[in-house]
Amino acid sequence: MAEDSGYELTPPEGRGPGGEKGGAVRKPRPGDVDFVPPVPIIIKEDEEEVTEAVVVDPDVEKTKLLAILGYGCFLIPLLLAPKSRFARFHANQGLLTQILWVVAVGGVLALWLLNRGMAVLLAERIAILYYFFACIFHVLQPVLLVAALGATIFGIVQAANGLRQVVPLIGHFVLIEEEEAATVVANVAEAEVKGEEKVVTKVEADVKQEEEGTDGHA
Repeated sequence: MAEDSGYELTPPEGRGPGGEKGGAVRKPRPGDVDFVPPVPIIIKEDEEEVTEAVVVDPDVEKTKLLAILGYGCFLIPLLLAPKSRFARFHANQGLLTQILWVVAVGGVLALWLLNRGMAVLLAERIAILYYFFACIFHVLQPVLLVAALGATIFGIVQAANGLRQVVPLIGHFVLIEEEEAATVVANVAEAEVKGEEKVVTKVEADVKQEEEGTDGHA
């Protein structure tokens, strides 16, 4: 026999373990400490994944490398891809950046010569004024070179990504027209259409002549 522990483990008659009548277990209700709100289960229908189609311009893919090289020499895309609008756009941007390089290097040399001249004129007479301008000149020289380098890197990155983004500050100037390439392509297409129309007209004339000859023999 099991030893009597002194505790009554049997629930009162007519009540279950939870204290509810009929032997049912009492469930936690809102407001109880152990109440856990139910989590709604949402069943989603199968959704088809919509992928955006990336349109790749064949002109960009063919001339991307030439556009990049155009920032080293703008003549490369003009000579190797004269009919490409993308190549001509970056040839224009490359020409502008190369002009900026000329201005930057020329500015650096001009500031150096100006500094040397002021050293002769002001170094012994007005030393404070000379050092003031010398500091300005030494700051402007690297700024010019960094600006030209930054413009070149920006253009190369845009060309490598297949984008037609102008170089800040100077890229809005147009020295190489893109419309020229579009006009050439349009003229070629128009000539091809006219050639096809002439062939069709000639065939129709031959057919009509044959029909007239057949009617005459009949």
